[in-house]
Amino acid sequence: MEAEIIALHTASSEAKFLKNLLCALPLLNKHIPPISMHCDSQVAISKVTSKNFNEKKKTLRVRHKSIKNLIFHGVISLDFVRSKNNIVDLFTKKLTYMYFLLSISL
Repeated sequence: MEAEIIALHTASSEAKFLKNLLCALPLLNKHIPPISMHCDSQVAISKVTSKNFNEKKKTLRVRHKSIKNLIFHGVISLDFVRSKNNIVDLFTKKLTYMYFLLSISL
């Protein structure tokens, strides 16, 4: 869960930068919707969206507060995605036999 929160914090900081960059462009006068962040850990999503965060580590508390503020201000939105539907898992987890056969056939 701690690794997921750290990854969410890093990705949400990048999303905040990109949203601010898009808002600064004079060509776009439209409202920019929240950037959807996909996470495969329901525990991390529930911890970040909960009101109370009773973690002893200060670094996690600071990251939790930062992510919560970005959600509150509409910069990002968190969505749950199952591990088997998570495209990024192909790059971070070991390759199973079926994925290996699928990648060879492409």
